[in-house]
Parts: sequence; structure tokens; C-alpha cells
Amino acid sequence: MKLLRDDRLAALFRLVLGVVFVYAALPKLGDPAAFAEDVGNYQLLPDWLVHPTAVLLPGVEIALGVALLLGLVPRGAALGVGLLMLLFLGAEGHALAGGIDIDCGCFGGGSDSISAGTILRNVGLLSAAAHVFLFDRGRLAFASLYRTSA
Repeated sequence: MKLLRDDRLAALFRLVLGVVFVYAALPKLGDPAAFAEDVGNYQLLPDWLVHPTAVLLPGVEIALGVALLLGLVPRGAALGVGLLMLLFLGAEGHALAGGIDIDCGCFGGGSDSISAGTILRNVGLLSAAAHVFLFDRGRLAFASLYRTSA
């Protein structure tokens, strides 16, 4: 049980989440039209919100990923990631329950159909974000370079 509360594990999760979120955002930035199609395929948003969402979401993912990698406001970034993961899980659950067979759009288009594996991966990422939120103490954080001991 002590390992679960170890801030080194939280730092590892923070770095993994940061890499995953930056890695996931880059292909979306490279082909916003394809990502907009992925967003629209979920059939959750009105047409007028699909393109703004497809443009905004990768920027949010990169901002959260970089914040996690650098350890800048790690609890806030982990909260943001957790909220996005809940949103993604809800959208994927909607697609699965509705029999909508689509690519999740998680890492760019074409290679990751929504499945139980997608859901499990995202539950794992949500769990990692919760761990960072609860236990991260700034180890391996950019901000820790400027801390002084009293």
C-alpha cells in the first residue's frame, strides 16, 4: 500500500500521461479535417461544434501534456486530464452502446476502433491521472528546480 502513495510513482504516471497526451495531439494538429471527421462520427455534437472542437481539443491536450511533463501545476493538469478522460470514456461508451463502429480518433485517424480495449486503456489513463492528482508532490518537476530548503 505504501508504494501506491509513493510520489515517485505519481511522477512516473505524470510523465507517462504527459507523453501520451502530447503524442495523441500531434497527428490531430497535422490533419485537423480528418480529426473533425472523427469527432463528427461520434454523433454527439451539433455540426456547428464539430470543427471548433476538433481545432481546440489538440491544443488543450498539448497544454495539459506539457504541463504534466514539466510538472507545472501537476494537480490542475491531472484534473484536466481526468476530466478529458471521463469525456472520452462517455463518448466511447455512447458509441459502443449505440453500435456505432468508428475509429476512436485517439491518436489520429484510421487505426484504433473503439473496443473494450480502448475503454480499458482509457480507464487506466484516468486512474493514472487520479493518482497524480492525489499523490504528486512535485518530484521530477520543473518547478522543483527553484525550490529551496528552509
